[in-house]
Amino acid sequence: MDILNAILDYFNKGGTVMYFILLASILGVAISIERYVFLRKLEKSTKKLFSVSQEKANKGQVRDLITIYDAENTTVSRIFKTAIEAYLKGATREDIENSIEDIAKIELPIINRYLYLLGTTVSISPMLGLLGTVTGMIKSTTVLAEKGLTSPSELLGGIAEALITTAAGLIVAIPLLIVYNYLVNKAEEIIEEIEADITQILLILSSSKDIW
Repeated sequence: MDILNAILDYFNKGGTVMYFILLASILGVAISIERYVFLRKLEKSTKKLFSVSQEKANKGQVRDLITIYDAENTTVSRIFKTAIEAYLKGATREDIENSIEDIAKIELPIINRYLYLLGTTVSISPMLGLLGTVTGMIKSTTVLAEKGLTSPSELLGGIAEALITTAAGLIVAIPLLIVYNYLVNKAEEIIEEIEADITQILLILSSSKDIW
């Protein structure tokens, strides 16, 4: 309870800006959790789908893949399905790549969804802290100008507000920045893995054809 009371005391001393920093931290944490869970599931789904696709491709059961992809109905399966359908239609390598690029423009942004908002939260948190610093110093200088050193508690209150909001903004921004970089890198890894998996499946299917 002592720790909680101390935190609440610091929060109150930080002034109005602390509420905005708190809101930014809640938003950042919520997005981080949602994106982490989503990317973990997508990563597992991609590996599983590639394993099944590879098995079917090696057996020549190409049309079974379409059924599997329809049943899966995920971002990855829809990209895979587009590539396989183009292949079954006898499309050239260039046409298949164009089909993949077209569907990727629609599907891949889903993988990066909300990351821009998380990045904004990372950027805005220390700026909010800086805003609190400015407002705190304004209060201190106002007290100093009007009352001089006769009211040290008010003077120190403004300085405390300035320091607390600066610290709070950094406390929120630093861990969220680490999480943001991790999630961005993970999303890029999954996208690269999807592209490599599609290429591998098509190479297996086209091993007897001169399209690659």
